[in-house]
Amino acid sequence: MQKYWVRWMSLGGASAVALTFALQLAAPAQDNVKKIDIVKNKFSEENVEIKKGQSITWISTDKSKHKLQPKGKETRFKNTGDFKDTATQKFDDVTNGGPIDYECFYHPATMKGKITVK
Repeated sequence: MQKYWVRWMSLGGASAVALTFALQLAAPAQDNVKKIDIVKNKFSEENVEIKKGQSITWISTDKSKHKLQPKGKETRFKNTGDFKDTATQKFDDVTNGGPIDYECFYHPATMKGKITVK
């Protein structure tokens, strides 16, 4: 909070209060993000449970690229596109319908996952 106080002192007045408020809003809500590591073409957690509105961030340490996609005719999971470092997806408009199955386009034999949204 000191960081914001210093900015407030240098700017002064109501404009500083607005800046402080905006900076606090921009800070990521870490509790609302589930992190899944990808190491050697495997998920650290294959089956995860999240709450509606949460996001999942996949973090890869592999040198190969990945592309996560829905498995079968699943429509609640969006294709991530190719990535080498991270990919994030938010699950805020998911309705009931059971677990969401997904896989890596490039490594389907070792990278299969299941997301349950509560």
